[in-house]
Amino acid sequence: MKNHKIVLVRCGSVGTSFLYVSINQWLLPEYVLIDINHDLAEGNALDFADCNAVLEKAFVSVEVQGRLSCL
Repeated sequence: MKNHKIVLVRCGSVGTSFLYVSINQWLLPEYVLIDINHDLAEGNALDFADCNAVLEKAFVSVEVQGRLSCL
């Protein structure tokens, strides 16, 4: 089975809300954040990693990558 990930481009309010819903619905275990503001993406990744401890079904990872990694 292939290892699928959800890639979120732009970590604004809508993107972050989508990520929140995706994690709560456990769509996939791995997520990638891409934003021109690397600090914002990194902060969101750390916030979601913190919530992993209290979820019923934990996800594997939320990582931050540069936009060129999708090419």
